[in-house]
Amino acid sequence: MVLPMLLNEDNLPIDLLLDKEKLIPYIEGKYNGWYYQVKANGVRGVVSVKDGKITAIRDRKDLPIFQNYPELKEVRLPNVKEALLDVEVVILDDNGKSHYYNEYDEKKALTQAGIQLRSLSIKGEEIIKQHPVSIVIFDVLKLNGERLITKSYKERYAKLLTITEADNIKIAKNYTNFREIWEKVLNEDLEGAVCKNPNSVYEIDTRSKNYIKIKNYKVDEVEVEETEINEKGLRVSGKTREALKVDFQMAGGISLDKGAKVRIKYLEKIGGFGGRLTQPTVA
Repeated sequence: MVLPMLLNEDNLPIDLLLDKEKLIPYIEGKYNGWYYQVKANGVRGVVSVKDGKITAIRDRKDLPIFQNYPELKEVRLPNVKEALLDVEVVILDDNGKSHYYNEYDEKKALTQAGIQLRSLSIKGEEIIKQHPVSIVIFDVLKLNGERLITKSYKERYAKLLTITEADNIKIAKNYTNFREIWEKVLNEDLEGAVCKNPNSVYEIDTRSKNYIKIKNYKVDEVEVEETEINEKGLRVSGKTREALKVDFQMAGGISLDKGAKVRIKYLEKIGGFGGRLTQPTVA
């Protein structure tokens, strides 16, 4: 199998990320002529297809994961004789939004399932029926005998569009207008967007400068409760203004006293019982 091409993050100043009217022209200028996609929130996979059936899925570390999603054995891609596809395995809600984390209410009842539920090796037919996965295909490396890795992304995407969608097979949509996609990201509280160079070839096992992610960060303030020095710097534990517990890492030799305030950025707020922020880091 092929180890996938990975995303690079554009580490933009948080104040720019939070100002839509400054961010949009900045991105459109910096990545002029590129394609923009919604960043799906799931498990990355390279999918093998033979005679219209999925025969294998391997993750970004080249480990087999097809066994975690047995419902995909029933998927058919009728116009695909042979293919190698780059995908995200996702659980979609009724609005088509992909979720990674599970969310619970105050009674510890599951209110929204994410791919995390299936990735933790929780097995059982009931789980599969209640929370089936879909795959979002965003690149194609081989199709019906044609090797496409050395072709440009624009050419690969044109080939990708010849694959027929189904209920659990989606083709990632490319946008040419960053405002349109970023307003969608903000309005639907999606994870972010990906900028793709249409002239780039597929870079195997590389964190490429031709695939750039722009994350939909939010900002909060944490009051420090505990700190611990480790090999990466300083581990900080504290509470947000809404009393959500949070842990994050700070690099370098910074020292913080109990009660100090630190501004952090994060992607999602998982509410209900055990409420927390996801992927917090210093803003």
